[in-house]
Amino acid sequence: MSDSLAAFTAGDRPADIAVYVADSVVDRPDRLGAVGTRVADGTVIVLPGDKGKAVFERTIGESAMDFAGRAMQHSGVITRTLDGGQCPDCSADAVELLLAFVEEAHPEVGGRYADGPVLHAYARCRCGTHYSDSWSVPAE
Repeated sequence: MSDSLAAFTAGDRPADIAVYVADSVVDRPDRLGAVGTRVADGTVIVLPGDKGKAVFERTIGESAMDFAGRAMQHSGVITRTLDGGQCPDCSADAVELLLAFVEEAHPEVGGRYADGPVLHAYARCRCGTHYSDSWSVPAE
């Protein structure tokens, strides 16, 4: 895991977003390795928030907010390494796209937000299902 991805998943980069792109989604997955962390079936890239959203939108042709909005309608399980998950519809670990951000602690809100950062992740499975997961950092 790269230093930037480790810092992101630890909650230390709340101004950034992480994007996972499966090799099957892009024509030249080897090109993504130069800017991200290569994993078994894809690449995880950590980018500054606005730049990351723009890259995500150019890559998939959908706004990051629309993607997240669809994913929030279904709960699923996303790996803490942001490169996989379990689809609530087909039970497969077949994530093809993932978008994640860290929300800083908000003691005034209470609940898990009072104790530290919360990582929010939104995924799309190869079967077409969008789903989401979130967890306290460090992971619960």
